Amino acid sequence: MSRVLPNAMVGRAFEELGVENQTILADLPAMVEMGLQKIYGYQHNDGGWGWWYDDSSNEYQTANVLFGLAATRDAGYEVDAGVIERGATWLAGEFGGMDPRTAAYALYALTMVGDQNILESAQALADGVLAGDVELDVFGRAALAVALLESGDAERAQSLVDGLASEAEEADDEVY
Repeated sequence: MSRVLPNAMVGRAFEELGVENQTILADLPAMVEMGLQKIYGYQHNDGGWGWWYDDSSNEYQTANVLFGLAATRDAGYEVDAGVIERGATWLAGEFGGMDPRTAAYALYALTMVGDQNILESAQALADGVLAGDVELDVFGRAALAVALLESGDAERAQSLVDGLASEAEEADDEVY
């Protein structure tokens, strides 16, 4: 994703901002396609991705690739739906053994690729976080909130966002 996603985002930004650079605009589709073909080639037979071509599939890496493929698709580039489906199927099948942070990111990535079957898992994880039984960092809680919101549970999503907002620190003109 290190080459595909930045190129796709440049193309999206140029389009949204009306930037006219014919050289870059002419080169981007081929660059994105070349990167996508490389990503497709790294997909393992089980549907997931690892850190290398010949290692085991990894939940976090698969979630990261799925996120990147969704963002590339949403930027207007054609992405192989079968590749996404195989990756999403593998990732969803691994959910039970993931640590909470990886599970939150996986739920977010699955939501971004259009998987509509994550709501129960997202709600269960959110309930654990909100009850204080599951510890989840800021990134994980934010990813989980988006997954919940996009899956139709605005109430739990808002509870997570409220928790994040209550922990925010203000200094001068910055909030972190």
